[in-house]
Amino acid sequence: VLYDLKMQDQALTDLQVASELAPGNIDILKRRASIHVELEQFAEAQALYDQIIELEPDNPQHYVERGNNYERLDQYQQAFADYDTAIQLDDQFVPAYLDRGFLHARYQDYELAMADLDYAVEIAPDSVDVYRTRSQVYYFQNDLEAAANDLARAVEIEPNNIRLLEALVNVYTLTGAAEQAKYYEQIEEATINNSYV
Repeated sequence: VLYDLKMQDQALTDLQVASELAPGNIDILKRRASIHVELEQFAEAQALYDQIIELEPDNPQHYVERGNNYERLDQYQQAFADYDTAIQLDDQFVPAYLDRGFLHARYQDYELAMADLDYAVEIAPDSVDVYRTRSQVYYFQNDLEAAANDLARAVEIEPNNIRLLEALVNVYTLTGAAEQAKYYEQIEEATINNSYV
């Protein structure tokens, strides 16, 4: 861990120099923000996200990233505002719906959460992230059957994703469904396939 911290500190120093040589370079600012997040220096990251948005105010991804950081700072209303802005900029931008929906679920406002997540499924029916996120919100609501269905759909999209397979088996175990056995076999197969990657 100490080695990683030294490397991250050096990277921040190098990126600071790069920022001075190329002021306004979005990629450098984003990398600096991401390292601050890794170091749990969320206030520093926030200042960089603010700069990024000032430079590119029409990019919805920047608002989602800053919204995620607002959540880390427990500033949830600002996070909602950034997710809303991202959606206003691009009403098909799936990450904004996922993050806003999940934040609604944290507040146990499941109706709004499901509206966002259902819409995300509608506009991105082949996205693993959409089904995984919605399955979590179903799980929070104790709707294990719906959670299992979404995880099963995600596994159809990525059959060798071990984490998805394990999550699906766990939900099936809670429901007592016999279908979990076939997914145990799929986990074994995925583990073998992934060991050669």
